[in-house]
Amino acid sequence: LAELVGGADIDAPSSNGNRPLHLAVTAANLLLVQRLLELGAKPNVRNRQGLTPLHLAARNGAIDLAQTLLSARAKIDTRGSLQFIVQQFPTPLFLAIEARQTAMAAFLLQHGADPNLLCSGIGETALVMAARQGDAELVRMLLQHGALANGVDGGDGMPPATRPLEVAGSGAVARLLLTAGAQVDAANADGEWPAYWLAAAHPRDRPRLAALAWLLRAGADPLARTRNGCTPLQRVRSPDAMRLLRLAIVRWQRRYPQSRFSALQQARAALLSLCEEDGEAVRLAQLELLRMPHIDVRSRNQDGRTALQLLQRRQLGGEMDRDESRVLQRLIARLQWLEQAGEALSPT
Repeated sequence: LAELVGGADIDAPSSNGNRPLHLAVTAANLLLVQRLLELGAKPNVRNRQGLTPLHLAARNGAIDLAQTLLSARAKIDTRGSLQFIVQQFPTPLFLAIEARQTAMAAFLLQHGADPNLLCSGIGETALVMAARQGDAELVRMLLQHGALANGVDGGDGMPPATRPLEVAGSGAVARLLLTAGAQVDAANADGEWPAYWLAAAHPRDRPRLAALAWLLRAGADPLARTRNGCTPLQRVRSPDAMRLLRLAIVRWQRRYPQSRFSALQQARAALLSLCEEDGEAVRLAQLELLRMPHIDVRSRNQDGRTALQLLQRRQLGGEMDRDESRVLQRLIARLQWLEQAGEALSPT
């Protein structure tokens, strides 16, 4: 500090690109931050990563430092990059949410932070980050401050790269987004629907499974294909997700009888594609799928094999844990019974 008072460049970068003000904020030294600002340190100076002192204060949850920086006219929504030209880069608000600094996020919103800025290369906004974390309190707060529940469009009129609903990390978050106007069947820039993403929830991810349940109850089309022709059924890796989709498909067919052919076609395709996946949860999901009314278990893949033949070959390979092996035996027995029952009902 004596060197700075003596005339040294107060914003001179260190070897890692941080300026004295960055270092003072990182050290949570309020008195030093105040003194540097009094000596003329620029509050919006960037380090080598493009971060300002306010970014660092936000990430660390240092509200007193953030208040001091804002009083010195720090810009609350600064974005940048290594070259300081790319706009899809974290704002202080985004970093606060990423670090789960709820009080800091509230502080920044109260001081005018914009929740609708794109802050990453995959089109994430502050709301997308909060939704992904399953943080209902933060999501509610962001919505109250004008965050767009349906996501922020990309450039040139493109749909959002990531919609908040597709990453909803809890049932409470999904409910808040739906209540605020998020559309269950609004596709992202890649032509993928929220239910398509949530269908892949991990078997132990109860909060995300609850979000999927909310979407389906709200009327999401369980048979909607992505731009590339993929379906939610093919994404399932959990018996609970499969049950939710199966019941939703049954309801959908009652409402739209003409969808029955598509439903059976997708069920057949999912049954076969899941044979190529590993794990007890996948086998349990296939057992759940077999409860779909009128599913054709004798359909074949491109190599001419049925689901039963694919699973028997997997069983002979023997490369699986005991839990999967046990469920696989049940699955094979069920397929054998269904094939025999289908043959008995076939016209002679």
